[in-house]
Amino acid sequence: MKSLITALILTAISSTALHAALIASDNAGDSTYNDGWTSADNGGSGFGAWSFTSSGGGSRGNYVGSSSVNGNGSSGNIDTSGRSFGLFAAPFNNISAIRGFSLGSLGAGQEFIVSLDNGFINSGASVGFMLQKSDGTTLFKFFFTGGQSFYQFDAPGGSGSGNTSVGFTTDGLVVDFRLGSSSAFSLSVNGNSQGSGTLDAGSISRVEFFNVGAGNGSGSDFFFNSIQVVPEPTNMALGVFGGLAICFVGFRRILSRLPV
Repeated sequence: MKSLITALILTAISSTALHAALIASDNAGDSTYNDGWTSADNGGSGFGAWSFTSSGGGSRGNYVGSSSVNGNGSSGNIDTSGRSFGLFAAPFNNISAIRGFSLGSLGAGQEFIVSLDNGFINSGASVGFMLQKSDGTTLFKFFFTGGQSFYQFDAPGGSGSGNTSVGFTTDGLVVDFRLGSSSAFSLSVNGNSQGSGTLDAGSISRVEFFNVGAGNGSGSDFFFNSIQVVPEPTNMALGVFGGLAICFVGFRRILSRLPV
């Protein structure tokens, strides 16, 4: 009986600690988006409500749907419960989805992680995301421009920009931006290091996803999903295991008084 109780306690503590480690998270499978994805929607936790900006006189918009429809229509996907956040924009049109960090700006050692899935992109058009100050000034940008061969990143006003080693794909990517001390940053894509640099002065307080004229039809739709802000891995591990150790000692004292 003591062994069973101990196992149940450790499972509960571990689950609680790991969930607490997430600073912010959201995905398109959240019930908030069961009736679509509109301005002022606020699913998940740790983020502010969504807002949208757009321009152009043609087709453009936002929705939740399967990211497998872009590209050749049978590409890999980044869906949660069959859904991702989608942005579409015909040539000479653009649309952006913007969201603030409600728990404060990104801090040293924290990471912004997101899954991206672009479709076909017209020459000169672009899709991606920007990490920005609260006034909309961009501090970091990850994107693909039609006609190029590789995904790119840029830190306007700072240092560090150029091509990654990741070539065009319609099967999805996981992008991890990590903020270090003194505005230093590092970038990885699908778990592989892709560059580093320093940011211009200011704090990252929001994210903007964009589709600038990628093209007509679902084959050119741009999707993203599984947005997260997480603490530095080392600190997260210390917090989890430190909490487990303290709690387990206390529970062992209680269990020692129980009958076998």
